[in-house]
Amino acid sequence: MKALRAVSVVNTVVMLAAVLWGAWVTSSESGDGCGASWPLCKGTFMPEWDYAAIVEFGHRVVSALAGLFSIVVLIWVLRALPAAVRLKRLAFGTFFFVVLQGALGAAAVLWPQPDLVMALHFGFSLLCFTFALLVTVALGEAVREDRPAAPPAPGLSADGMTRRQLLRSVMFATIGGMIGMAAAGAGGMFWPIKLTGFGGIVPAPVKAHEMEIGDVVVVRDGKYYLTRTEDGLMALYWKCVHLGCTVPWNATQKKFMCPCHASVYEITGQNIAGPAPRPLDMMEVIVESDGTVLVNTGKITERTRHEPSHAVKI
Repeated sequence: MKALRAVSVVNTVVMLAAVLWGAWVTSSESGDGCGASWPLCKGTFMPEWDYAAIVEFGHRVVSALAGLFSIVVLIWVLRALPAAVRLKRLAFGTFFFVVLQGALGAAAVLWPQPDLVMALHFGFSLLCFTFALLVTVALGEAVREDRPAAPPAPGLSADGMTRRQLLRSVMFATIGGMIGMAAAGAGGMFWPIKLTGFGGIVPAPVKAHEMEIGDVVVVRDGKYYLTRTEDGLMALYWKCVHLGCTVPWNATQKKFMCPCHASVYEITGQNIAGPAPRPLDMMEVIVESDGTVLVNTGKITERTRHEPSHAVKI
């Protein structure tokens, strides 16, 4: 029992580390550090490391360890404590939410996701930690009283509640709080109803008539470049189509040049050198009557070659 509790403590610590590391990924804007590649980083186990790649891949490693420990605890509880119904439910809940939040995290890497998905990803990661902590608390109580974790007739606590009732109340209160936090984050996306942020509508910081031919404006919130060509305006997704690295604009060369594997793109996004198999993906551009440029970052289009019709005339 003590060995199982020790593993459960480690699992809880790793879960907390995964939550905090995820916050680090968000605050440092390192979510694109490994490109559109999962579970690998930039298509390989050993990419060319930079700060963003280290932060993002480190989060994946810690999350994977959390998943591994949750499996170990679940199997151990099922085999060693078959009568401990409450413990089995908590251990299974830990494993379930680890898998769920991992799936949402992978989806966020592979495809553009609205803020709702990211809020749920964070909320479920908090639930992982909550369930892991409750497993540890329950095992600690069993160790202290030197009896199985599915107790017979427990005594009353000072406030008249049984220990089981107290633990159950703490569990549901904590779960309710975590769900409330996730719901609050998701609700902020739908009020007002208009969706903003990456995965939704992200306005450009300039008016359409303010851009001259050859201008390129980076919009970090939307992860795109707004470019002006002879044919009009384009919004280019800043991920390299080779392995998903972020492609910077080289103002001197007047080209998009990928630092990872030397793919080169023209201002239209057309690939002209390197291993990139096609042009940069483009996003839907809407030009309003007053010149405001709105880009739908949730509508990303792949293309085999650039066509003048891809630009929005102004």
